[in-house]
Amino acid sequence: MARPLCRFLLLLCFILQVRAQTPDTARLDGKVIDESHAAIADAKVSITDASNGLRRTANTDANGKFTEAGLPVSGVYHIVAEKSGFKPSTMTNLALIGGTTARITIQLSVAGAQTEITVTGAAGDVQTDSPQTGNHL
Repeated sequence: MARPLCRFLLLLCFILQVRAQTPDTARLDGKVIDESHAAIADAKVSITDASNGLRRTANTDANGKFTEAGLPVSGVYHIVAEKSGFKPSTMTNLALIGGTTARITIQLSVAGAQTEITVTGAAGDVQTDSPQTGNHL
């Protein structure tokens, strides 16, 4: 009877020790690319955990890469990448695992040109007393 109990307690201690050594942070490595898969340098990457208000920012290097270490694994992250001339891109619901490195790639699309045309002018008088047919507006 004592022998199985000792084995059980020994196993329990081992499990608790292993669990206590599991890191509570993770690392995020990423790359920001355009539609042709070319790296986008100096893009701003915002990493946010809405559950606890944690927000970190990183800028991509010349190869479009960024790294953020020490991210708590307790939340779910939303990542936004943006660069002038491109539409921002969002990745949501990224969960991290303690002691690991998550690798992501975010693709940005070229922002479309916006054109605004304003037409001004006065409306011409409409003559309702003498019907006429014409071809001028």
